[in-house]
Amino acid sequence: MSKKDSRIEGTVIFRKKSAILVEFMDEGIVHRITCPADSLEVLEGGKVLLSSFDIEQGILYGIPWEFKLHEVVITPEKMASELRKNGIWTSEDARKNPEGVKGSVLAMVSSILYSVNQLVKESRSMEEN
Repeated sequence: MSKKDSRIEGTVIFRKKSAILVEFMDEGIVHRITCPADSLEVLEGGKVLLSSFDIEQGILYGIPWEFKLHEVVITPEKMASELRKNGIWTSEDARKNPEGVKGSVLAMVSSILYSVNQLVKESRSMEEN
């Protein structure tokens, strides 16, 4: 949490018997945690106020993408190389060949898509075991 004694507003996403799934934003990043239903006071409109203790005790929800995808990097150098492979050397080349520009971008993004799909497969097999 940003400030030790402050509370962060969250929203109840789902409630099931003794657990609540809460979504909140901290320092511009969206998080979800599962908390015991009796540990939080649900306010009007499904809002809750989370303390640092609530957040620390909550169980993280979802795949921690930022930690799993840390090796996926698109650098300016890689993007430039991909553009050049598609014959995009100048702004005129880009105007004449928008499909080449699109193909270059898609080639770079495909590595990210592959990594995300691999993580989904790994998570699914872990859930089934």
